[in-house]
Amino acid sequence: MRPTRIRAAATECRLRAFARSSNGRTADCQPDLTLLFDVPAGVSRARLDSAELAGRALDKFEREACAFFTNVRNAYLERAAELPQRIRVIDSTRELEVVRAEVVAHLTALGLPAWTT
Repeated sequence: MRPTRIRAAATECRLRAFARSSNGRTADCQPDLTLLFDVPAGVSRARLDSAELAGRALDKFEREACAFFTNVRNAYLERAAELPQRIRVIDSTRELEVVRAEVVAHLTALGLPAWTT
């Protein structure tokens, strides 16, 4: 998703208009599966704060206020509720291996090979 579309959602544009604009341009080219790696904004902020304390410089997007991320998250979750057959929400507050297993299960269900590390 382009940053301008994320911004539109975050600034409380109507989700329906948001969906129409993205569907109008790509109506005949939709993915079979979209994985939405979901974490509450507070968890995301804590992870970013830890990364910054460890010496990583945050980019402009990562420095946005928590309210911005909450609005973006809500827009994506609404979109997922509208398209549950295509968009799978993955609770990414869990351990990495649990999240990875869920991703593999979704890919396998589509007949795609799972990757190995």
